Amino acid sequence: MPEDAASPMLRAGLGDVLSHIPDFGRDFLKFLLHPRSFVSEWKNFPLQHHSILEVVGWTIAFVALLFNLYKLAFRSSWLTKMLRAAGVPETPDVTKDFDTAKPRLVGIGVMEKQFGQGAAGSSVGAFINFGLEISFPEAVAKGTNEPQILCMQTGFVKVYFANVAPDAFGSHVVQTLFFGIYSLVTVFCLHVPAVWLGGTASFQTAFNMVALFYAYLFLLVSLFAVAGVLLCVDILRLNKVRFHLAWVVLVVAPAFVLAFRCFLGSFSQLYNFSITRLLLATCAGGIASLALTPLVFVPLAFLAIRFKDYWEALV
Repeated sequence: MPEDAASPMLRAGLGDVLSHIPDFGRDFLKFLLHPRSFVSEWKNFPLQHHSILEVVGWTIAFVALLFNLYKLAFRSSWLTKMLRAAGVPETPDVTKDFDTAKPRLVGIGVMEKQFGQGAAGSSVGAFINFGLEISFPEAVAKGTNEPQILCMQTGFVKVYFANVAPDAFGSHVVQTLFFGIYSLVTVFCLHVPAVWLGGTASFQTAFNMVALFYAYLFLLVSLFAVAGVLLCVDILRLNKVRFHLAWVVLVVAPAFVLAFRCFLGSFSQLYNFSITRLLLATCAGGIASLALTPLVFVPLAFLAIRFKDYWEALV
């Protein structure tokens, strides 16, 4: 990662983040409201827009600032409040020495394991789905500082690592690495089918667009999550069933609709073909993920997780 490109935003302070809100915020809103127009300008006049590293770096810094400001104002993280309102029992924050526990690959496949406290106190099911995911299914039981199972998904394939602490993903460097890894694998899966179906974008342009889309998606989901907790928990004081219903209606559904609309508009404009061809390319990309995830994603993700401290020292 080039020092001159990545470092300013990865190490952005409060003043840097706030001073760039008008520029980055303007592009973010235009991408949400007019994705086709945004991508058309982005392709034809690239010098008028920020670089991908700048967008990813600012997004990560802004989201971290947003979460910290909420925690400072309400003396609790938005995630803790969300889990409490959803009826999830709190777990004690226990600090332990896990220096000997090294991250390792423990599973890969298309069946997603459900971790939770069922009747037997273990896994409560498995199913197949499609999409992108980074989750810690044992976090409710173990907290965020204890090494546990990490589930990562690209397309149809789920990858499971053991001995990974959720707090490790709070690092700007780790988050930036995974923006790059997910973007690379997504382009490998999507680009070839898109070109076969008549798409005209280059691989480099497609990679930059995917990274930009993921950065804005991360920002969109974070804004909806914090706003949802503020409205549903802090203002309306909802809990359990009412909270679940309000969360789906006010957070999950609108965030998904906006994200899906942006995906269709931006990538159909990027490849200069119809939405129908984009959906066909996406389906083909999902099938391609069955081969590319083990070959490309797993080695890169393992290196990013296992040598986290080394990558942080380089930046």
